[in-house]
Amino acid sequence: MRHEKQRTRFVAISVLLLLLAVLHIGGSLALALVEKYPSANALVYESCTFARCERVSWGRYGDNYYIYVEEYGKPLEIDSISLRAINREALEAVKAGDSIVVSKEEGNGSFSLYALSHGNQDILAYEDFLAQQKRDDNVGAVLVGLFSLLPIGLLAANVILYRKTGRSFPLR
Repeated sequence: MRHEKQRTRFVAISVLLLLLAVLHIGGSLALALVEKYPSANALVYESCTFARCERVSWGRYGDNYYIYVEEYGKPLEIDSISLRAINREALEAVKAGDSIVVSKEEGNGSFSLYALSHGNQDILAYEDFLAQQKRDDNVGAVLVGLFSLLPIGLLAANVILYRKTGRSFPLR
């Protein structure tokens, strides 16, 4: 009876670890392979009247720029990932009442900017936005892939322990 209980525990823990590994690997592949940004041809640009810009910090590594325009009640957002891609001097040169050209996506209660320009100067070029986002996605895919090594290692250790001793990892 004791051996049957250990076998059930071994199977349950092994299935759980295998499921965790598959989820991590699937997440890694999804981050690396799924295209979640529109093509440059699909972007829609519109002219807006600049009101003000505000930089908001929300933690040690998180800063966002909120671009307020007269046409919308909520701000346009440049997220912390895209912050490295903006031309700060060009953004600081924009004055209230100036016309800016934006390409945005609405979601989660805010407008995320894909591109922003003033006159003939890009503040956030779509190519730069895309490069930063894809770089961040690739880093995330690598990290999630590395995290999949933990359940795989634990699964291997559980199999070795069970084969040598007839016991599995404890559940408690």
